[in-house]
Amino acid sequence: MNITHTTTKAPGQTLAAVADWNANHVQSEVGVYQLQPLFIAAVEAAAVATGNTVMRVGMCRIPFPITAAIVSIRIGVKTTNGYYKLALFSENGQTKLFEVTTPLIDTTNKTYTTAITPAVNITSGLYYFALLPISTVNAQPRQVNQHSVSSLNAPAGEPVIEGLITVTADTIPTTINPLTISEGGGCTHVFRLDA
Repeated sequence: MNITHTTTKAPGQTLAAVADWNANHVQSEVGVYQLQPLFIAAVEAAAVATGNTVMRVGMCRIPFPITAAIVSIRIGVKTTNGYYKLALFSENGQTKLFEVTTPLIDTTNKTYTTAITPAVNITSGLYYFALLPISTVNAQPRQVNQHSVSSLNAPAGEPVIEGLITVTADTIPTTINPLTISEGGGCTHVFRLDA
């Protein structure tokens, strides 16, 4: 997955050296991650996300550490006001790094920002981002369809890149099993993390 990595450095600001690099290399504080398609063939679009017992999950890569304090999603068309729950799981699905509930989704073509409290330290690696509609919300969060690259669908016994998980109504589970995700497209929702 390609990720736009943006950081700013004020005039005179000192960047901290990384211990295992030589003195000529530095690591800056990462301020923003905005996820883009994992595959070149994947196209960003808006897809209806409704049904409070169907959680959508998609694999993503975070290449640098970030202390995430804010997560944002973009809504295309909004039909019925409501909320979404968002979560980030470890690659094996056994650790949930954060879970939040969005503000009221009540406007078309708007970015919704939610605080992650407390902020969470996220190391580089692969993760699953999850989105679950609450109650009767009916809107179109932006997503990329990684499943459309059918040659990369999961072989038997391997983790699924994106798809659906049936859950208890309005409830994101504590863990997920990437091997049992019901493979399907349009489940990798575009999101942004800010420090």
